[in-house]
Parts: sequence; structure tokens; C-alpha cells
Amino acid sequence: MTPDDVAVQSRGEKRIGDWLLQKKIEYVYDERYRIAGDVSIRPDFYLPEFDLYIEYWGMQEQDYLARKSEKKFLYQRAGKKLISLDWRDLENIEAILEEKLSRYIRSESDKMPPPRRVFGIICPKEAIHRKSIQRRPFHHNEVAVK
Repeated sequence: MTPDDVAVQSRGEKRIGDWLLQKKIEYVYDERYRIAGDVSIRPDFYLPEFDLYIEYWGMQEQDYLARKSEKKFLYQRAGKKLISLDWRDLENIEAILEEKLSRYIRSESDKMPPPRRVFGIICPKEAIHRKSIQRRPFHHNEVAVK
């Protein structure tokens, strides 16, 4: 059980859930998602803010390993971002998870891409000042501010 009362299935999943909670990263545990057409998966963790999946492969049985290969193929075919961890990562799982997550999210400022600029004018769809959380209408004569 994680501190936020999520009943997980293994020590590895508990440590991942604890780490995500400590880092204040929202996650959904063990829910089914449709990733492409009629293909559904049930990842260990889904991080909606980053559209990222985390799988912890904690067993070594033949059937389990076959399912692991199948799921990894489905993620890849659907073009989904996946952090894959296994039982060998358990000793340093927090550091490994942080390193792998950093490949997708380098810093707080990387969460929102900078506005696109065309000839010094902010494009209409991107007419939101990055530091402002309030949307404002775009004016055709608005010039991008550095």
C-alpha cells in the first residue's frame, strides 16, 4: 500500500508509487487504456500530465515474459512513451526511474513548449503567454515579447 492508499501488487510498484507521490507527479495505477484502435492495455502506472506509461516487470516466469514482450511491442507500435523497469532495477529503482523520466521531462520549463513565432508574431494558436495561466485573445497586431 502506498502512502496515498493505492493497493499495489509488488515491492517494486510500491517504491515507484511512493517516489511519484514524493515528487508530486500525478499517476493512475492499474487502469485499462485504449492505445490504438481496438487495442487496450493495462499499465502499472500512467502519468497523464506527460502521457507516459510505466511498467514494472517483477516476475520471470515464461508466460509473464511472453506477455512483457507483447505489451512492449504494443506500446511501440502505438507510438507511446514507456518507462520499462524490472526486478534487476529494484535496488536503485528511484534513481533509475528519475534518470529514465528525465529523458522525457528535462525541467519544469520543458512541460510546455515555447510559443511558435513567425516573423516576430505569435501564431494565433499559441497566443498564450508562457508564464500566464490565463488565456487571452490573440490580436493580429500583437508582437511577441521576449
